[in-house]
Amino acid sequence: MARIEVSVTTRAKKQALSYNAEKKQYFAKLRSPPENNKANIELLNLISRELGGRARLLTGHNSKNKVIEIQD
Repeated sequence: MARIEVSVTTRAKKQALSYNAEKKQYFAKLRSPPENNKANIELLNLISRELGGRARLLTGHNSKNKVIEIQD
């Protein structure tokens, strides 16, 4: 089980996930708007697909800075 910090940008043209080693933080670009939990669902699906495992949102439900738990 691992926890990662993610900074999210919504309404992006392309979906992407990148990592900044200096800040020890992931950056996600999502196409969905931050309405009705759409962006959070897209983020969890993106992280699960890219990093493997099951992703769960721990903090930041209404914030652009989030903490995600990844289970194997």
